[in-house]
Amino acid sequence: MNNNPIVSIVVTTYNSEAYLKKQLNSLISQTYKNIKIFVFDDCSTDSTIEILKTYEEQYDFIKVIQHTTPLGVIKNFEYGISFVDSELIALCDHDDIWMPDKISLQVESIKEYKTPALVHSDLEVIDANDQIMYKSFFQLKGYSFPNKKSLDILISRSGIMGNTILFNRALKQVILPFFENIPMHDYYIGVMNEIYGTRITISQPLVKYRIHNTNIGNRQQSILKKIKGFFYNDLPYVNRKVFLLDLLNAKLDSLDKSIINDFLKCIEYNKFEFFLKCLNKKEYFKGKVFYKLRLILRYIIKI
Repeated sequence: MNNNPIVSIVVTTYNSEAYLKKQLNSLISQTYKNIKIFVFDDCSTDSTIEILKTYEEQYDFIKVIQHTTPLGVIKNFEYGISFVDSELIALCDHDDIWMPDKISLQVESIKEYKTPALVHSDLEVIDANDQIMYKSFFQLKGYSFPNKKSLDILISRSGIMGNTILFNRALKQVILPFFENIPMHDYYIGVMNEIYGTRITISQPLVKYRIHNTNIGNRQQSILKKIKGFFYNDLPYVNRKVFLLDLLNAKLDSLDKSIINDFLKCIEYNKFEFFLKCLNKKEYFKGKVFYKLRLILRYIIKI
């Protein structure tokens, strides 16, 4: 690999007109210039395509791919990752803003790796008007990433945000094709890398992560909605069960299998005493006492 490898940025869009220009401008303004931007639109019905075509006509390193039938977020990212052919790949949402040196810092940290590797970072949290809400997403969520393999953290709380991910071709070959039953693409990629590759965590925020009412993932909600969701949604991590069971059939060492099996026992939620024991594992749940008390109440109501 040369000193300035090409980085393919995979951007996915769907009805993204509100914030798309700011995101694209932040990509174009990267201090690292050896980039190609591929935008995969999932059948937008607003002015997204018109915006994208304007950028595509202006910049020869931007290519727009329009799907004729909707794929959904996960399949759209899988398609995009499969489509690009470069040594390094970065994933990008349509509504954030990247810091100017994001790619430069990430390439410098990963470029020497020949085996599967992934680099991610902290984020600032901004609102719909670009105002900073939180300086550190890691601190807000209580995420910490030891400088060693930590599969127990990655399969539970995770914390690797897709809009900060950059990985190499060696990891691409590991993750494709995606497993059928994954809760989200970034969770899947993070777990697979933790098993088969090397994780590099940059504690510096490299992305301004926008929270607004139409986010697919984290979003601003009224207190009433949060309370209702807490008691009526599934218990934590239930949507990961099928994927983790499928993962056990893959080629894993005995320690990885043991870690996954222990976590699966926790999310079975069939024994209260075992659930309480799992709550004390800081890797699985937030450490705040009030949060754990609410989970116990939610468990009692659910079961």
